[in-house]
Amino acid sequence: MIRLREGAVGLAFVAAGALMLVLGIAAVGGYGGGNPIAALADHARQVGAGVPAAVFGGLDWVLAVIVVCGALAANLLGGRAAYVLRIAVPVLAIISVGLMVFAVYAVRHDVSLAVNGTQQVQAVSRVAFSQSLQAAVPLIYLIVSGFFVAGFGGAIAAGRDRDLSETVGAPRQRAVSVERRLRSES
Repeated sequence: MIRLREGAVGLAFVAAGALMLVLGIAAVGGYGGGNPIAALADHARQVGAGVPAAVFGGLDWVLAVIVVCGALAANLLGGRAAYVLRIAVPVLAIISVGLMVFAVYAVRHDVSLAVNGTQQVQAVSRVAFSQSLQAAVPLIYLIVSGFFVAGFGGAIAAGRDRDLSETVGAPRQRAVSVERRLRSES
């Protein structure tokens, strides 16, 4: 049974996080008509940086969908599934943030190594990469914030612990009541 009133705060955080993720990752048409996140993915592919190319090339969408869907499920479900999701979703959100930060660091490092190694690429790539990174920084902050907010929304899913305690504690309560009944009979 879905209890919307109890999960309203968690759902509000999930919705805000989802909105931040969509705005940050999509960002089509922002900053002069180009997508800075796609430009970072292109620069990462050009210099052979695998993890950043994957993160900025579509893995960010996959992680965002998983975090948001998991946080929604943590808020709407009850019992053991919600309990597990309340732990797993924030962990996945933190891992996603770590991947984003690592991807930015790695693409910066790999582009600077590639640019310093060849004189032909130096003039064009350094300026293009610097502009792409400057345009993408606010979006990366928005994406990181979106992961944190959606993960927090999954972590504060409404207090379904009583559902878990009822399912876990019920056999124990029955055993105690049977034991008391046996004592009273003897």
